[in-house]
Amino acid sequence: QQVLSLYAATNGYMDNIPVDDVGRYETELFRFVAERYPEVQSSIAGEKAIMALLDRLHNEHNFAIVMVSHSLNAVANHCREIGIIREGRCTFAPVGNVMNPQYLEELYGVPLRVLEHDGQRVIV
Repeated sequence: QQVLSLYAATNGYMDNIPVDDVGRYETELFRFVAERYPEVQSSIAGEKAIMALLDRLHNEHNFAIVMVSHSLNAVANHCREIGIIREGRCTFAPVGNVMNPQYLEELYGVPLRVLEHDGQRVIV
């Protein structure tokens, strides 16, 4: 639900809603998503459904989407660039650069591998 609220807020859907009505708006938004897109409610399936919904919104309406996530596995297959916040600075890099084992080892301080499964990149 938090992702839905952030998406709505950062894309202007809440701009004209008085602060006192934001709670009602969110309740209606959550109900709408639950009724029209019930698959969004479970965790892994929900994560995939949210990413698919964001992909669809981007493709159909040419929205630029900014998303905050701690899951590179979730977002790396859905974007062109990734912003990494490290030591108080945000650096943007193409996904291919970030999903490089050497870059990831430098970033996290442990050796990591990037595998492909069903056309999706996965960090292990």
